[in-house]
Amino acid sequence: MEAARTLSTSIQPLILMGEYDRAYEASEQARQIFTQLGDPWRIARLEINAGNIFHRQDRFEEALAHYERAYAGMIEHRDVEASPWC
Repeated sequence: MEAARTLSTSIQPLILMGEYDRAYEASEQARQIFTQLGDPWRIARLEINAGNIFHRQDRFEEALAHYERAYAGMIEHRDVEASPWC
């Protein structure tokens, strides 16, 4: 769990350094661990970081897909309120 949490929090600094491949690798490794641990809430939070990787590269459709998965996962775990537009 700690390794996955560390990988997840390393994504934003890697993005800011322009290390997009390393950031994506960290997100995939964290996703694999969170999946093995059965932690869908952390996977939903990870989707935000993964979306940020693509957003920073102006890959907006891919970013949006991650943000939508994050939003859906967080609603499921009552981490945000449902939007009246969904």
